[in-house]
Amino acid sequence: MQITVDLPDDIARHPDPGREALERLVIEGYRSKALTHHQAGQLLGLSRFEFDDFLA
Repeated sequence: MQITVDLPDDIARHPDPGREALERLVIEGYRSKALTHHQAGQLLGLSRFEFDDFLA
């Protein structure tokens, strides 16, 4: 599935705005327990240990 998001120009000028938006979405999903640890890491393409490092 592909999702399209319109970002404000100031955010779109960031080095990798798509990745930044995805990371924020995943963090919120994991924080709210809508995503499991495995699902969150999978969405970011990270292993279990890499996702732990990402959260730190």
